Amino acid sequence: MFAENGESSFIERRRKEKMRRFMVCEGVTVGILLPLMILGLKLDTPTVALRWILNILTISTAAAAASLPILFFALTPTLPEIER
Repeated sequence: MFAENGESSFIERRRKEKMRRFMVCEGVTVGILLPLMILGLKLDTPTVALRWILNILTISTAAAAASLPILFFALTPTLPEIER
């Protein structure tokens, strides 16, 4: 009984840590994405190259923000629990 409680608390700690890491990574990505979006909408530059670079950075950051949940929760293996 005690071993099961220790094992379940270990699994719960890993799950919480994984969720914290996901939230930090998603927060950083959104923190980068929002200023890029604001800058892209507000900046009226005649330089075409700068506009292209800004667009590419914004789209790649949005793609990274969309793929983070897949990387964190879909690709990690879920091992079956051992029945004793």
